[in-house]
Amino acid sequence: MVYEDREQYFDAVPSRDHVANVANIEEVAKYCRLLLASPQTSPNDPMTVQTTVKASDFFLQAFRLARRPEYLNESISQYRGVLNMPRAREVHFWVVVRLISSLSHRFMLSKDREL
Repeated sequence: MVYEDREQYFDAVPSRDHVANVANIEEVAKYCRLLLASPQTSPNDPMTVQTTVKASDFFLQAFRLARRPEYLNESISQYRGVLNMPRAREVHFWVVVRLISSLSHRFMLSKDREL
């Protein structure tokens, strides 16, 4: 896959600030899942790191809007995956901040279920 193709995929993932329509969240989530599972992506590619972070941000925002725990689980899983990518060192701080936010939501969600 050439750089232009990867850049096009990256641009197709909506930013967390542009996810406001709850009705089409599942459609965008399916696209993000397919993109993240693409065999053409490599953890050594900086574009893969950026795309994974952007998709993780989408899943966190999707959880905030739709309140579906599977979106939250996906954001946690993807953020953790970024921390294991060799080319992601420069974004570790920001990913950890977002991961903490996701884990905080997970903790609050588990407390709500205990009641």
